[in-house]
Amino acid sequence: MEEESMYPAETTEVAATGTARTGSGKLLGGVLTAGADAATATIYDNTSAAGKVLRTVKAPAGTTVDIGVPACGVHFGTGLHAVLAGTGPKLYLEFS
Repeated sequence: MEEESMYPAETTEVAATGTARTGSGKLLGGVLTAGADAATATIYDNTSAAGKVLRTVKAPAGTTVDIGVPACGVHFGTGLHAVLAGTGPKLYLEFS
């Protein structure tokens, strides 16, 4: 029998540097899509670009890469803040 999560998962798109979630939770996964040039996303456990880095991921121009979250997820306590670099990158995050 599959165990149900206490909180339903939520997915959000981050198209510019900003906070995807305020408060605690679990990062379940995501992808980074690069635009016209290479993209980089740095994801923090915070509501600003400071504190603990949860993930840094790079994608070559015109590609999509997984952010590499383990199957058990990654807990965060303060929030999810992403800093994006590149031309037209999009970051999709799934969390609960």
